[in-house]
This record gives sequence, C-alpha cells and structure tokens, in this order.
Amino acid sequence: MQDERATQGSAKRHGFQPLLFASPKTLSFAPGTRDAKARPDDATRRRSDSHVRLRAVDVAPSKLAGNVEWLEAQDLLDELCEDQATLTMKLACLERTTFDLAREGARAGAPPHSARAVGVIRSLEARVRELGDVREALAVLHLAAVSRSVQPAFLPDAPLAEYLRGAYAWLFAVVRALEHLALGLRAKEPDWATYRWRVEEAKNFHFDELEAEIAISLAALESRDRGVDAAVTQLAAAVELVLEDARALEVRLDARFGADEAARLPSD
Repeated sequence: MQDERATQGSAKRHGFQPLLFASPKTLSFAPGTRDAKARPDDATRRRSDSHVRLRAVDVAPSKLAGNVEWLEAQDLLDELCEDQATLTMKLACLERTTFDLAREGARAGAPPHSARAVGVIRSLEARVRELGDVREALAVLHLAAVSRSVQPAFLPDAPLAEYLRGAYAWLFAVVRALEHLALGLRAKEPDWATYRWRVEEAKNFHFDELEAEIAISLAALESRDRGVDAAVTQLAAAVELVLEDARALEVRLDARFGADEAARLPSD
C-alpha cells in the first residue's frame, strides 16, 4: 500500500513530458505551429507539463567578438590589479625592514670602518625607492587602462599584456632578493652571491625586447578610430613611463651594490 501511494505521489509531482528523449521528428519549435504527432489531441496543456521554447537571437558576429575581447581584457586587468595590490604590500614590508636596518645602524653609532656599511644601506634604500617609482608608474598605467576603447592593448596575446605580466613577476623576484639581502645585513651575514644570482634570474621576466612591438601595437590602435585618440595617447604616455622607470631600475640593479653610495662617504 505504501508502494502504491509512493507511485501515485511520484506521478503527481513529475508530470513533465520526456522531451529530451523524444524523436526529433515529433518536435516542432516554430512559433505558432503545432504538430499532430507531438500532441494527438487538442487538449489544454496541464500546469504540470514542461514547455520548452527555443528562439534564435540575431547578434552581429562583430559585436560578439567585441564583447569576448572586452571580457578577456577585463580578466587580465583584474589579474594585474591584484598583482599591483600584492606588490604594494610587499614593498611596504621591504620599506619597513630597510628603515629598521638604517635605524639600528644609526643607533649603534658610526665608527670610521663602517663607511662601507652605511653605503650599502643607502644603496638598499635607493633600490627600494626605484622599485616604488616603477610601482607608481604601473599605477598610472592602470588608470589609463580604464577606458574600454583601449581594451585591445590588454588582450592576453598582446605584447603589452605579455610585458606587464612579466614585469610584475620580475618585480616580485627583485623584492624577494632585496628582502633576503636586508635580513642578511641585519644579521651581519649578507650573502652577496645569492643576491646577485637572484637578481640575474629575475631579469629573465623583464621582457624589454617587446618594447618595439608594444609601440607598433599602440600606434595601430590609435589609427583604428579617430574618436579614441585621447585615450590611446594617455595610455601610450603611461606605458612609456613604465618602460623608462623599468629600464632605469634594471641598470641600477646591475651596478655594484653600495659602490656609488660608498664613494660619496669619507674613506676609512
């Protein structure tokens, strides 16, 4: 008796027609038409019946492609914004470590033989400032990327997108190298060989060879539509600022650490 009630209850709850398994010949999706084979009687549809209506929407292929491009560009920009936030936090921690290192050195006094140590700390502070310059330039670029008209420059396969992904990876690696060096200086056991190796390895992510391709792609973007010249010009200026600061940082990282600063101090 319980099985019979369960069967009846199931039939009431599920009164839909097996549409997914019906023969294609018995289905008609044209609006306003009815197929005799699909519904032999002309009875009114029950509320428990399942109805499916398919409707084709005419959308221009160019509009669909534009929407897909915009979504892909937005995904990349969201990823770069997260990298920007992470870089800001890491730089703040490195600045604090450098500040504490300089304060401890000043508190301990400055004997004559510590001129080189002071120069090293000044070099560390200078590298942190130069990293901050690149971060600020990237922040300006993010603001210039707000306009939807410049979205082709941020498609995943665009040279600018590839450069920016690599630039953040490069900066993260440089920050880590400086953090380890600062900790070594604090313990008075800096590992210069490891620091130099880390910096050299990090340079592999600075794709400066893409600069020419980036310029060509931005020029092509500017000529596409006369109505977006202002947005593209603003983006091009922001990109040039990033490239300039990144080139300066790489040159400074290649220089001997502490050499310039130590040369300005009194000799031992």
